[in-house]
Amino acid sequence: MISVHFLSTVAPFRRNAPLQVVRLTATDAPLFVIALVFITIYLVSSLSSCDSVKARGLLGASVTVMCVLAVLVGFGMCSYCGLKVNSISIMVPFLVLGVGCDDIFVVLEVR
Repeated sequence: MISVHFLSTVAPFRRNAPLQVVRLTATDAPLFVIALVFITIYLVSSLSSCDSVKARGLLGASVTVMCVLAVLVGFGMCSYCGLKVNSISIMVPFLVLGVGCDDIFVVLEVR
């Protein structure tokens, strides 16, 4: 480590990169589950209605299931092809969940 008055730098080591990815994945998995639960509750409550014709609560729950399946299939295909998990691919489940749940409102034109 080099230190100059107020500036300090640390040289990164490539051998620790896989350990960092495993550590980040282990800490982000519970966050994904918590986000999934809250987004499912939000979708079901915002798409539900007292009118049985306009009620789309089950559709909101199915969107989150489709997002989870998309993430699982995506990571499964990447691991089958031999691609390594890196720090950017850890953000993919959150992006898929956010974009997938946002698109259901666009498709249904909920106002």
